[in-house]
Amino acid sequence: DAITIVRDVSGRIRLIVEIKFGVALEGLAECQRAKDELKLKLEDYFGGIEFLTIKETRSDKIILDLIAKTRQKREAPPGSPCSQWYLLERRLSKNSWFEKQNPPWPLPTLQKPAPLIASFYSFKGGVGRTTALAAVAINLSRVGKRVVIIDLDLEAPGLGSLMQGRTTYGALDYLFEHPVLGRAETLDPYCSLQTEQKFILTGEAIRVIPAGVLNEEYIEKLSRLNFLTQQQDNGGSVASALSDLLIQCRDAFGAEYILLDARAGIHDIGGLALHGMSHVNILFGRASPQSYEGYSLILPELGRLNVQQGEDAPLCLPVHAFAPPAGDQNRETEIENFRSTIYDLFVNNYYPSEDDIPDINDSEAEHFPSVLSWNPSLARFTDLTDVVEYLTQGEYSDLAERLAGIRGDSLSRRQSSP
Repeated sequence: DAITIVRDVSGRIRLIVEIKFGVALEGLAECQRAKDELKLKLEDYFGGIEFLTIKETRSDKIILDLIAKTRQKREAPPGSPCSQWYLLERRLSKNSWFEKQNPPWPLPTLQKPAPLIASFYSFKGGVGRTTALAAVAINLSRVGKRVVIIDLDLEAPGLGSLMQGRTTYGALDYLFEHPVLGRAETLDPYCSLQTEQKFILTGEAIRVIPAGVLNEEYIEKLSRLNFLTQQQDNGGSVASALSDLLIQCRDAFGAEYILLDARAGIHDIGGLALHGMSHVNILFGRASPQSYEGYSLILPELGRLNVQQGEDAPLCLPVHAFAPPAGDQNRETEIENFRSTIYDLFVNNYYPSEDDIPDINDSEAEHFPSVLSWNPSLARFTDLTDVVEYLTQGEYSDLAERLAGIRGDSLSRRQSSP
């Protein structure tokens, strides 16, 4: 009736064959041959074949229900007498990089306005990702946009202190408490207002949700986050908690932009933010082999979402970080090489079909990198106000403009807020 391939946490593979109660195993000899062949090829990594009877006994029903909730449909092998094949992967972590997620609401449009959720991500740290997020938030706030920024870099938080956000609790507390308390009655204890004139001028205050208070309880809370189950309909999962946090930011603050500072590398919270929780993924990298390897690793997964989710798949915008500054003799060569390499990676790993591949020089296409040049003052500042004027012009302003354009906004015109 159905066959499920199970790969356990050690990589061993076994088959679960579902049969109807009372049906003779006419293919028992064939199953034995398959078992012998799999044992020969997989050796110690073959865990055997188990038969489950489709019968309304309590034990059978519990086992089959558990299997059905976690397995994924797969195409039947050619010539297989069974048409129903499934794969069940048992993992200890990183489920968020494999399981499909959906943003709490669709990509906003002019006809259906809503907050735009953008994740700022880098495969390697130290590329100016958090500073760029702060710059985009400031640029948007200065033209009257309501912006919420959330520090999801829980293992190495810094956005809160960068934006001078001091709160009683933070994003970690919300995610940790959610399985017990559900949605918070108010986000006030988790959120601070950045109203300093040097930041926003006469614009909107920026709402800052830091990772949390770095005290003796912080690591204890972090160690208890449940990343094993990612489905948003599971109230005990981090996915469900993050989805509710985003919904509350939309409803309580009237947010127009929600910017997430995602953990660098292949981390659970980064996968959760990138793989569908956001409408836009801003992917930072340098012109280096390490960054290109990172792009080649994550773009196939994000491209897979393009096929699975169609128009709801997150947009991906690359950023060329630490490009040589204006006047450097290597600037144009590096920018051209970065653009060419990223284009090839998008063509081979991200765009769903040949019909969807734009021209390499199409500056409106997803693959076309935004450029953020190296500036030594950004490596030395201790207070963001010391560099805020640099962050609100030129390339950083262009990045904010690009993000605003996805929502149908523009930095060149100020819209009054209610």
